[in-house]
Amino acid sequence: MREFPYIKNVFVNPPDLGRFNTIFLNFDFDPTIWGEMYNDPMKSWLKDFADKGGYVDLSYPITSTDMKYEEYQPIRKSIEKVISQVANSEAVPRELKIQGDRPVAIGTWHINRKKGAPDYSF
Repeated sequence: MREFPYIKNVFVNPPDLGRFNTIFLNFDFDPTIWGEMYNDPMKSWLKDFADKGGYVDLSYPITSTDMKYEEYQPIRKSIEKVISQVANSEAVPRELKIQGDRPVAIGTWHINRKKGAPDYSF
């Protein structure tokens, strides 16, 4: 989260742990910081909705902006690199490491996450 200040929290959905071999890390993120860092502001209708506290679940952060998928790839790769470094770091105690050879991947991105179903999912 230090390298990517728009990521405010990282979490795993417990039911997904038994459903998939891959462990998906989901992110609570701040689209305002994303927009400032990458000159990629959130679409105005969605920003208005999120500013009112609406819960939005996104497959990719760029779903809420005008960034092209190709432009997102270096950002995604940077995030995946940090995930890999943390997962394989000797500084992480053994009891906190992911057991077995389960791969870790980027999951979904959330704005204003709260209990229950999101108001918008795309």
